[in-house]
Amino acid sequence: MEGLALYGKFFIILLAIALFMTSTGFGNNSPRLENSEIRLIHEDYDAWSGDISPDGQRVVFSGKPKGEDSMKMRVWLMNLSGGTPVMWTNTEGLMDGSPRWSPTGDGVVMVRCSKLNTEENGMGIASSIWWKAFPSGQGHQLTTGTDDREPAWSPDGQSVVFVRGDGLFGESLMIMDRLGQQQKVLLSIDNGKVSDPFWGSDGWIYYTRYLYQKRTIDVAGKQYEDRGTAKGSIERIHPENVKVETVLQNMEDNRSPSLSPNGRYLAFVSTQGNRAVSGRIYDRGALWIMDMKDKSLRLISDRAGLNCAPPVWTPKGDAIVFFSYRQVRPALWSVNVQ
Repeated sequence: MEGLALYGKFFIILLAIALFMTSTGFGNNSPRLENSEIRLIHEDYDAWSGDISPDGQRVVFSGKPKGEDSMKMRVWLMNLSGGTPVMWTNTEGLMDGSPRWSPTGDGVVMVRCSKLNTEENGMGIASSIWWKAFPSGQGHQLTTGTDDREPAWSPDGQSVVFVRGDGLFGESLMIMDRLGQQQKVLLSIDNGKVSDPFWGSDGWIYYTRYLYQKRTIDVAGKQYEDRGTAKGSIERIHPENVKVETVLQNMEDNRSPSLSPNGRYLAFVSTQGNRAVSGRIYDRGALWIMDMKDKSLRLISDRAGLNCAPPVWTPKGDAIVFFSYRQVRPALWSVNVQ
């Protein structure tokens, strides 16, 4: 009897652990990996970027059904409790991406891309920032630039920061109000690029800076000069006094900063700590968080996409959604960080 009692206690402990494991993360039917990493969107869909609604009930993402042409990228809505994604934009000839929920939950800003040349084989893509209201779906264009992208909200939901391409080698960080008015340059770079701005709850705007490096390319015995981007470093700028600070710069390629809701931790993607695998390598980065108090680093996942969507915190700050190619398909994954 004593042995049976001991076995019963052991079984109860195992059952409690199993219930705890299934209660964490998003959805009940998502495939689970080590470290509580789960796929956020069903494998029937390719997803490149997304965001969690302020109430934590919905995800908005840019993607398409598996097998469709990548030029048919749309914005979708899905309940985090489960269910089938619902197509939210469906404009032929255009591609929609980079959706970001407003802090008040009344809609999203997103990027809409179209061909610069409308002919069937036209080359070049133009991109602008758009607003789409929730739940009505009504939208309008906020910017008319041909290379406007990567919008992010201010904490109060009254302003938007975004990237604007400026010529062949220049880019700027821009700020505008939520109506697309009062546009102004916050930071201009003549010989480099910026990407993935994030307006933190501490008032700073975090972003990735890349500098161009001159290089010589040999083609058929002839040498040509080209400019390639160097490794990324993470900086921040204060929109009031335009003060710029370096947050993280080392021998690694560090990108895509995202500050936790409480302002304590900075999530980012880096070449440091990524999983070394043989054969085709799609994930060239790892997901990290930095403690903003003591600058200590913590590895969260060793498989994250280096060149795609920046990580996104859940409203409670207990999990991070990030991009990964781990199953040879573009997908969003979530991982608990508590």
